[in-house]
Amino acid sequence: MSTERTTRASQQGPSLWLFSLLAACAGAQKPAVATPVSAAATPEAPPTAAAAYATPMVVAGEAHTCALAADGSLECWGGNMHGQAKAPGHKYLQVSAGGIHTCALADEGRVECWGYNGDGRLDVPTEAYLQISLGHDHSCGVTVAAHVLCWGNDDKGESTAPEGEFIQVAAGKDHTCALHKDGTLACWGDNEEGESKPPAGTFIKVSAGGAHSCAIDAEGALKCWGRDKEGELGAPAGKYVQVSAGANHSCALRDDGSITCWGAGTAGAKGLRNYGQSVAPTGKFTQVSAADRHSCAMTAEGWVECWGSDAGGRATPSFAFAPTADREAASDVAVAPAQAEAHRMSAPTAAQKRHESLDGASSSGTEAPSTP
Repeated sequence: MSTERTTRASQQGPSLWLFSLLAACAGAQKPAVATPVSAAATPEAPPTAAAAYATPMVVAGEAHTCALAADGSLECWGGNMHGQAKAPGHKYLQVSAGGIHTCALADEGRVECWGYNGDGRLDVPTEAYLQISLGHDHSCGVTVAAHVLCWGNDDKGESTAPEGEFIQVAAGKDHTCALHKDGTLACWGDNEEGESKPPAGTFIKVSAGGAHSCAIDAEGALKCWGRDKEGELGAPAGKYVQVSAGANHSCALRDDGSITCWGAGTAGAKGLRNYGQSVAPTGKFTQVSAADRHSCAMTAEGWVECWGSDAGGRATPSFAFAPTADREAASDVAVAPAQAEAHRMSAPTAAQKRHESLDGASSSGTEAPSTP
């Protein structure tokens, strides 16, 4: 894709100004009342106040998970046949996990990607970026010039971004959505289920999933569109500050810090798509991420809690991000900590194990399509 319409960022140290933007664009923030978005969301000059290196966040991919600490350190766990869970060990400002690839945003707007490079999903156009988002087999980013660039698979037009100025982009399975500076939405790519036909209105956050998308409007209410076969559009009423659309379910962070999930994997649900990925833990959180068969959230203390399928260890946070109790218990017995069983689904049935074998196929040399 041509990048002539974008402008290369100046080589000033942008850690601070990227930090303030990522808190708004990536959705990793402490619970707060949502405010309308405007062109002022993009600062014209770097802030002068000191800030942490990064906003702590967790992102769930198809079969792996990554978490970012306030000091910029990044760790990943779960499926790793293509190296998608092997972080380079650098400092980052934001991270996003796709099907079997991962990308992270570093200083000066640089994007580093690792994992499977089918369709060129790791081949980042040479630009400076403010925010990134990974789909199943394509990737997108918002440049410092407020344009959206996408790379990777484009079979459904999901990587053909429209012209315009944007402040956030969200890559789904075969479609992509982005938030204009004026708060209106644009979506492109596959539209078989209406996932690329966003509602009118003004929004502050957007997330693209399997064949549905969700956004938070200026009043903090949720609106979802696209497929509804598993209840993907059944967003509960309330005021929200962040939303994450997964393959067949979604999770959102309320303004009081609690998490609500809906769609496949709700309590008591049956079927091959139900792994408990919508049975969220109680407590207060700062951010949530929904994937295919698991979901994860970040606490104010920087811990990670995951629920749903734990195939391949995707729902078992690494030692650095496990709750204190798990770390203390692990040190007592000198073994790596396991995520509290109360937050993970019980062992899958034989039918579910056969269904989860798709994870192994999608991590082999020839990808198998994920179940949308």
